[in-house]
Amino acid sequence: MKTIKQFINFSCFVYITLAGVFTFNPAALAGTDSTKTIRINCGGPKLEYHGVVFEADKWYTGTYKYANPNIWDIYGTTYDELYMTERASDNDLAMFSYNIPVLQGDYTVCLHFAEIYWNCPGGQPGGDSSRIFNVDIEGSRVLGNYDIIADVGCRTAVVKKYDVTVTDDTLNIIFKPTINRPKISAIEVVSKSGGETPLSVEPEIIDNELPGTFELKQNYPNPFNPTTNIRFAIKNAGLIKLTVYNSLGKEIQQLVNEFKNPGTYEVAFDTVSNGNFITSGVYYYRLEAGDFIETKSMILLK
Repeated sequence: MKTIKQFINFSCFVYITLAGVFTFNPAALAGTDSTKTIRINCGGPKLEYHGVVFEADKWYTGTYKYANPNIWDIYGTTYDELYMTERASDNDLAMFSYNIPVLQGDYTVCLHFAEIYWNCPGGQPGGDSSRIFNVDIEGSRVLGNYDIIADVGCRTAVVKKYDVTVTDDTLNIIFKPTINRPKISAIEVVSKSGGETPLSVEPEIIDNELPGTFELKQNYPNPFNPTTNIRFAIKNAGLIKLTVYNSLGKEIQQLVNEFKNPGTYEVAFDTVSNGNFITSGVYYYRLEAGDFIETKSMILLK
């Protein structure tokens, strides 16, 4: 039987035989471990942070990627390089997607964003409404009319987390435009059964001068919608926890849970926790650092 092998891209071939046409994608074999965490540096090369590896960009549609060599740092994270490249649609008001091979199961999908073009050095003047887009995961809308600058400003990292169930062998993420081009900086796909946790946007170090006391600052802005910033100071190195609760005492999101050296830090809190939109109301955030515990309240107004 005669077989014709047709090259499609570096990870996919179509085989045409007398019996019909079928596609073989060897890259899909990489997703056969149901506990494997997949991390992709969108539009960029392979990166590694303390043993956490983001693979070079793959499993995308389209051809356009962007990097801004005039930006040297990204606010709200210590993983600056991860946010200095991006995958975007080929043209204005065009879609693109990622189709990631995984096994059936439950996953946490983390979408990393930072605006590095509009209102940025080397980019173009802009502000709110310069770029607005939607994101669908497995056929469901998870981000609607999303505006990065309106959410956190330019040159600032933000991560959106969603719980997703995959019922076939492919995780489909589609980026759809409203204004300009949709974009993405990095993607994490973390199996619920894998034991790993997604990479968090680390608190930004505001001041390396050693504080004389522990202190939890009032969030700003307050009231807020949809994002606010929380600043805290720690005088001794140790395990630091910063947690947000609702008025009933239910944990909403853990913003920090790791070892920190003395210093003053700032972390952003948005109103999306694992894909569940938080309603208006009073919320509480608590800092735990050894024997030091302090709680403050904040108000979300939508």
